[in-house]
Amino acid sequence: MSTRKLTVGMVLMAAACFGARRPAATAGEQARQKARPDLLVYVESGNLVPFDVMQFAQQTAGRMFAGIGVRVQWATHPPARSAEPAGTGCTSVQPETIVIQMASKGPGPATGEALGSALPYARGGTRITVYYGALAEAINPTPQLARALLAHTLVHEITHVLQGVVRHSSEGVMRAHWTAEDFGDMAYKPLEFTADDVNLIRRGLETRASERCTLTPSAPSTPIFSSQPASSAPR
Repeated sequence: MSTRKLTVGMVLMAAACFGARRPAATAGEQARQKARPDLLVYVESGNLVPFDVMQFAQQTAGRMFAGIGVRVQWATHPPARSAEPAGTGCTSVQPETIVIQMASKGPGPATGEALGSALPYARGGTRITVYYGALAEAINPTPQLARALLAHTLVHEITHVLQGVVRHSSEGVMRAHWTAEDFGDMAYKPLEFTADDVNLIRRGLETRASERCTLTPSAPSTPIFSSQPASSAPR
């Protein structure tokens, strides 16, 4: 075999091997992308919420977000602020992080007017408070409704933070005031997001990711809170 034929054969063999390996690498990268959560949520329960209630609520809330293409991971420990990568100042690969605090009572009388509150304009710290004690006392729901109601309250408040604006929808999980019919429905099937809800959530996630990419090692490491009013969960 001539040197030319040998060289051509080696090139063709290398191209064939590269072509065979390339789909596997691409598939692996796609798998990693799918496994990476869009949102990391840590709930400071303080043993206020029974384990089974919290577990059901988190699983239901996760499925509700998964239904619109948002992957949620529930953290078991308080998330630590990650250091900025040297030379890039970009943490876009890190998910949006939200800390939720469970409280026994709301800021006012236990009238059931608010199940929780959120700080949509904040960029760190505890951005959501859920008044689980007030929920149980004011509404006195059945165990099944209590789990579903907590799940919907988590989704409602997390959505406020993701959207980054104080707003409500005319129906579904982001309704300003849930009706008796809504309560009956959520006990058996989760309430849905409207198309506007989904668009604003995706836009909010993209905005937060872009903001994390603009950070530099000299950026403030302490939580930043907005003076804007909090948004309250519906009743």
